[in-house]
Amino acid sequence: MLGCGTLVISDATDKAGMELHDVPRVEEVQVELQNLLFSADDGSDDGEWPPTEPRRRR
Repeated sequence: MLGCGTLVISDATDKAGMELHDVPRVEEVQVELQNLLFSADDGSDDGEWPPTEPRRRR
């Protein structure tokens, strides 16, 4: 109703994620975080973009 919510930040490790409570516009924040995280992805299966590796064509 208010657009606030809990955002859980985690990675692929076994460590517990971090919970951010009462985040305004939580869905927009989640989408923006994903966009920032994957904007440098070169499409390889490792998900990384090493500085010395040329960008791969899609």
